[in-house]
Amino acid sequence: MVAFANGRFTEALIQNTIQVLALPIYSIGLGVNPGLVGLAISLPRLWEAFTDPYIGYLSDNFRSKYGRRKPFMVVGVILAGLFYALLWSPPAGMGSTVVFLYFLIISLAFYTAAAVYLVPYYALGNELTSDPQLRAKLMTFCAVFISVAGLMTPWAYSLSFIPYFGVNEIEGVRVIGIIGGTLIIITGMLPCLMCKEQVTAQTQPKFHFMSALKNAFKTRPFVILCSVYILGLFGILLVSPLAFYVGTYYMFDGDKAAMSKLYGWLGSSWALTSILSSPFIYWLIKRFEKKAVLIASLVLVLIGQASQWWLFTPSNPYLSIISFVLSSPGIISLHIIIYSWLADVCDYDYLQSGLRREGLFSAVYGLVVKSAFALAIFCSGIIISIAGVNTGQDAIQSPEVILRLRLLFSIVPPVVIVIAIAVAIGYPLTKKRMAEIQQTLEQRESASV
Repeated sequence: MVAFANGRFTEALIQNTIQVLALPIYSIGLGVNPGLVGLAISLPRLWEAFTDPYIGYLSDNFRSKYGRRKPFMVVGVILAGLFYALLWSPPAGMGSTVVFLYFLIISLAFYTAAAVYLVPYYALGNELTSDPQLRAKLMTFCAVFISVAGLMTPWAYSLSFIPYFGVNEIEGVRVIGIIGGTLIIITGMLPCLMCKEQVTAQTQPKFHFMSALKNAFKTRPFVILCSVYILGLFGILLVSPLAFYVGTYYMFDGDKAAMSKLYGWLGSSWALTSILSSPFIYWLIKRFEKKAVLIASLVLVLIGQASQWWLFTPSNPYLSIISFVLSSPGIISLHIIIYSWLADVCDYDYLQSGLRREGLFSAVYGLVVKSAFALAIFCSGIIISIAGVNTGQDAIQSPEVILRLRLLFSIVPPVVIVIAIAVAIGYPLTKKRMAEIQQTLEQRESASV
C-alpha cells in the first residue's frame, strides 16, 4: 500500500505545483495575460482528457512479460519529470507572446507524459484488491501521501525567492523545476518496481474501444460518481487562483513576498489537517455508508468556503488559515471515497460485462473530470481578466476589482457544492449491494476453475 501511495505523491506534484506557480510566475512575474496563462494550462488538460481513454484502452489490451500497466508507467514518469523541469525554464529576454507559446507547448508535452503514467497507475490501483474496505484503506494511505505532498507544494513559489536560487523568483523557479522533476521520477518509479499486477487480467480477450467507451457512459453509478467529483471541486478550482490575487492585493496591499509566505502556510495547514483527519475519515467509512460520509464532508467544505468572505481580512490575514482547515477534511474525504467508488464501479462493470476494464474506466473518468477542470482553469483566467486585474511586477488593483474578486471567491464554491450534494444522494452502490456483487463474482470465478 505504501509503495502504491507514493504514486499519489507523484500525482500531487504533477497537478498541484502548476496551480501554485503558473499565474504568479507567468502572469505576475513575466507579464503574460492571465487569460492566456489559463488557456496554456487548460488546453493541455483538455488534450490530456481526450487522450486518456485511448491510453487506458491501450493499457487494458497491452500484453508483455512486465504486465499491462508498468511499461507505460515507467516511460511516462521519466518523461514527465524531464518536461516538468523545462516547464519552469522559459527563455530569457523574450516577449510575452513567445513566453506564452513556450509554456503552452511544454505543458502539452508534460501533460501527455503525465497521462501515460497516471492512467495505468489508476488502473493498477483498482486491481490491487477486490475488498471494498481494503480499497477505502488504500485510498486513505493515498490521501495521506497526497497531503504530504501538499505540505511541500504550496511553498514552491515562496522558495523561488531564496537568494541562493537566483536574483528573483523567475530565476529561482528554474531550480524548483529541477528539484520537482527529480522528485516526480523517484517517487513515481516506486509503484512500478514494487506493486504486482493481476495475472488473470492478461489472459482475457481484447475488447473494442468505442463500444466500451459508450458502455462506460451508460453505467449509472459511474456517471453519478464523476458528476459528484466534478461538482464538488469545480467551483473551488474555478476561483482558487483568485486566492493569490485577493491575498496579495486585498490583505497585503500588493506585497507578493508576504502573500507567498501565507500561501505556503495555507497549503501546509490544509495538508496537515488532511493527514490528521484521514484516519478518522477511514474510521467513519468503516462504520457508515460511504455516501453519508461524503455528504457530510461536502457540507463541511461548503462551510469552509463560505467563511472565506470573513476570514480573508487585511486586519489579520492569517485568520484565512481557518477556512482551509475547515475545508481540508471534506476535500480529502471526497478524494478517498470517490476513488474507492471507482474501484467498486469497475467490479460492477465486471459483473455486467465479464471484462476487467479498469484502465478504460480510469481513463474515461479522467476524460470527464479533466475536461471539466480544464474548463474551470480556463474560465478562472478569463474571470481574472474580466474582473479588470492588472498584471506585471508592480501592478495595482482598484477597490472595485478587489470587491469583484472577493465576491466570486466566496460565493461560487458553496453554490456548486450544494448541487454536488443533491447528485450524491442518488448513488446506488451501497455496502450491501457491493457485498452481493463480490459474492456473485466469487461464485462465477469458482465455477470457471
